[in-house]
Amino acid sequence: MDQQELRQEIREMVSRSCFFSGIQPDLQPSEPLVLDSMSLIILIQALEDRYAVSIDYRVVDLRHFESLEQIERFILAKLRERQTVREGR
Repeated sequence: MDQQELRQEIREMVSRSCFFSGIQPDLQPSEPLVLDSMSLIILIQALEDRYAVSIDYRVVDLRHFESLEQIERFILAKLRERQTVREGR
């Protein structure tokens, strides 16, 4: 999966998880997101399911969810972390 595909998947997951606010189709990756607490929990669950990563919503830094770009960076870091563990580093 390339970075553009990842960004598009994350955009779709954020859009599906937003009960009240949704996101604009022209939202730029660095623009701030407004996620209510329930939407955030649903988004975290979707990210965990799709990318097979573990995100503890009780202790995660909410700055990782301030924009599509931040979410993308966070997921990429989680995927690298998972790969490192698999390789035994």
